[in-house]
Amino acid sequence: MQHEHNINQNPFASEEVDFLEVIKNALRVYKKWKKFILFSLLIGTSLAALYFFVVPKTYLTRMYVASNLLKGPSFIILLDDLQKQLKEKNFEEVAANLNLEVEAVKKIQKIEVFSAKNFAEKEFSDLITQADNDDEKELNNSEFVIQAFIDDNMIAKQLEKGIIFYIENNTFTKMKSKQRKDGLRSVRKRLQSELTELDSLRYSLNDMYTKKGKSGESSIIMNDPSAIYNNILNLFRTEIATKDDIETPDIIIIQGFTTFKKHHSPKLSICLMVGFFGSFVFSIFYIIYSELKRKLNEGEVA
Repeated sequence: MQHEHNINQNPFASEEVDFLEVIKNALRVYKKWKKFILFSLLIGTSLAALYFFVVPKTYLTRMYVASNLLKGPSFIILLDDLQKQLKEKNFEEVAANLNLEVEAVKKIQKIEVFSAKNFAEKEFSDLITQADNDDEKELNNSEFVIQAFIDDNMIAKQLEKGIIFYIENNTFTKMKSKQRKDGLRSVRKRLQSELTELDSLRYSLNDMYTKKGKSGESSIIMNDPSAIYNNILNLFRTEIATKDDIETPDIIIIQGFTTFKKHHSPKLSICLMVGFFGSFVFSIFYIIYSELKRKLNEGEVA
């Protein structure tokens, strides 16, 4: 009676017995299938390593550009359309847009574009201070980072030229480029005319001073003749800046595509992890299937 009373006072006794039984069965199954599990893990990791050494490598390359025409979303959308064509494997269309050979285009896996500000915040957030963010608010959103994932580093420079060709030969870009440069040429022409007139006035003033000095006669002249020289210098500086703007490309390459010897993908550590866990999961499911099948066969025999 006392023994029965103790059993009733311990409701978890049967659960503990069941748990211990499960552990014992698991250990028995492990001992039985240990060699198979180890063999599966070895095969899985070996295949993963083989995959890493055999599969073509993908390299990451990056360029940094500034645009005088396309700002913010317009620039990003234009490059995103190119990426969509790559995703669809529409290599002929991409080759025509980039002015490249189809075989070179097939080595491009993906193209990404970010505003320089967003890219810096994403990649280098730990290095950016609040002061940097405040300064950035004053800048136009006209600088961009373009990332390309390619199978061969040798096509990086070709791709760089191709992307510049693609952007500069867009219909909207060509129209805006013509408008910008025509406007700057008109401004420069007017500045040159103003400089000629001011230069002529300067010579006239010099003549007036010279005549006054020789004859001793008084003349009515400007109280501050140095102002005319300051105006000439300011116009001359503006004319030089305008000339530079005309000669500046519409797309400025701050830094071209930089190549690295180390590939971006696949990564050996990830391949080995996938191979290890993949083979482990496979072996577990195979063991469960085999054990259930064995018990069913034993039940039919009994």
